[in-house]
Amino acid sequence: MKAEDRIQKYEGAHPSSFGFTLIELIIVLIIIGLASGVVGLVISRSSGNLELKSISKELSAVMRFARNRAITEKRTYCFVIDINDRIYNLYTDKREDDKDKEDTGDNEKIIRVMHKPFPEEMQMSVKGSDSDSQVIEFFADGSSTGGVIEVSGEKGAVYNITVNRITGKVEAARGES
Repeated sequence: MKAEDRIQKYEGAHPSSFGFTLIELIIVLIIIGLASGVVGLVISRSSGNLELKSISKELSAVMRFARNRAITEKRTYCFVIDINDRIYNLYTDKREDDKDKEDTGDNEKIIRVMHKPFPEEMQMSVKGSDSDSQVIEFFADGSSTGGVIEVSGEKGAVYNITVNRITGKVEAARGES
């Protein structure tokens, strides 16, 4: 097709047939805005569950660390959740070669290995334990006192961290709300 033929083809066309009308553009912008709002709501709802999952994985990692260190160092490690102070701690027994380690000040025979608060909007508890300080111990042979730590968020989501009594194996899974 020659250039002259193309020019003749468009000469008779109405100018509005070359683009979009203002109304069409406004409708498309409204649809994009509504879709963005829906995506924003979905993301904000799932962010609380994401933080809950992250905390559960962190707690699982701390307990796996405690089990591995207990086996490697041939000593007992103790994971403690203090519900009133909203913290969790990891302790071990003190030996003569531990002079540079941090003492707890309460007892000369234990060392605090880790001390960390957990978020205000989270609730933690060891199932079956009613006391304010809830404990899971890891022993040198790889076993533990066992238990299930239930971590729950404001929106009702729950994660269960299960510690096997015989093997000391730690597993985290989404629980029932």
